[in-house]
Amino acid sequence: MQNFKLKPMIIAFIITIIVTVSGGFTYQYVAQQKPLETELKQAQYSEVTLPIVQEEDGITIGISPIATANLEDAVNEIEAIMSKHAKESDHINITLVNQEKSDLLDSLWEKQLFTVAEAMSSKQYSKLPTLMDSLQKQVKGLQAVASIDQNYVYVTLNKDNLVKHILLPINNQEMGVWNNA
Repeated sequence: MQNFKLKPMIIAFIITIIVTVSGGFTYQYVAQQKPLETELKQAQYSEVTLPIVQEEDGITIGISPIATANLEDAVNEIEAIMSKHAKESDHINITLVNQEKSDLLDSLWEKQLFTVAEAMSSKQYSKLPTLMDSLQKQVKGLQAVASIDQNYVYVTLNKDNLVKHILLPINNQEMGVWNNA
């Protein structure tokens, strides 16, 4: 039997592990994460908060729609970008971040939470545009808009150049009236 030297074998094994692991991380960053981040930075309708949070149940990404953007357009743009880069099994959770605080808009929204929560839990989404029309009539100069797609209800309150966006998930998700308000 040959006499193997243990020290060179351990060193070769450690170097192999280091090269393999660092190569995997480099590939993930250069081939996957960097192109995604570049594309997200070029989004037209929103600014994206990086880094993106990868969790067991999916990907969480924070966005801040630009002032002139429609909330639905901003979310759809981010979902389109993410769908090119994420796995099919990944659930993409979009949250709103960096919104300016407005006591008036926050107060108006808080007064509507019960009605909104009731409409969301009973899946009577058609009540929301009526609620927004009612709000506009109550507060002079307020623009209140609600729209819906297969994943979210989008609510935008706008008064005196202050904007409050609310993103309410609707498909098998926890009701977002409280979380995203």
